[in-house]
Amino acid sequence: MWPVPRRSVIWRSFAGGLGLALALSTAAEASRSIDETCPEGIQRGRYADVAVDDPHARAIDCLADRGVVVGAAGDRYEPEGLVSRGQMATLVLRLLESSGATLASNVDDAFSDDDASVHEGSIDRLAAIGVVRGTGTRTYDPNGALTRKQVASFLVRAIEHRLSLTLFSGEGFGGGAASVHEEAVRKAQLAGVDGGPGLRFGPGPDAGYDVQGPVRRDMIASFAVQGLDVIVSRPGWERAVELIQDCQVKGVSQTHSLVVDLELRDGGSHRATEPYIDAVGHEFARARGCPPPESVATE
Repeated sequence: MWPVPRRSVIWRSFAGGLGLALALSTAAEASRSIDETCPEGIQRGRYADVAVDDPHARAIDCLADRGVVVGAAGDRYEPEGLVSRGQMATLVLRLLESSGATLASNVDDAFSDDDASVHEGSIDRLAAIGVVRGTGTRTYDPNGALTRKQVASFLVRAIEHRLSLTLFSGEGFGGGAASVHEEAVRKAQLAGVDGGPGLRFGPGPDAGYDVQGPVRRDMIASFAVQGLDVIVSRPGWERAVELIQDCQVKGVSQTHSLVVDLELRDGGSHRATEPYIDAVGHEFARARGCPPPESVATE
């Protein structure tokens, strides 16, 4: 297995053959690239109050292009506005629909405190598939402020529902977490859903990304577009797994991201995005009987 994160390359013997592993020195995570989800050509600078060089600007423009986020009024986005639990439900619903999902609209009224909310329909539709949960048996608190750890739970549940799988939470992760959101935060970390450079999940503002902190409208775009990328990039990763298991990979290249370039033995190539950090190493370890890659370039 390959631990996280990666810094240098070593070879290790596995039962049944030689496998590839990486020896790593720190606990940093890798942010997810959004190049596949947000290709060149989308309209940029659509909101007057979002600077083009803002670290969240590309995510905002990308999601606006997909209809996942909308402006506050006119040509303004209000990037520093805080996101509520009700707003998050509508964003996640649009994200799932943008990925091609179809959710039932004729569902039960899940909560009694959201009847006056414009987000009630979104809340009920997501509650019906287990993506949102209440603060009590019949309460959702739609106007309540969203925290960053709650963002992880919203997005992880949405991704797992859409892909019909369970995201990787790390080797040896056990139950009894101090927070009901702890496992979701870890899954989000490993999937590269961390809000982008400079926004990392962590135990506090001094040690990393403050999981207890509030969520602004600009931040949520970066989290959401990375979550969408986990869904969009899945077919490419499944093809990568097939190539590895079929012993078709000659070389591997990867640099400080979840994007992996595979050099194929027939002279071709394939680029894919890992669903979690070091997933490609796990797949090579599972590829029994295959020769190891002839070349590995990674940092």
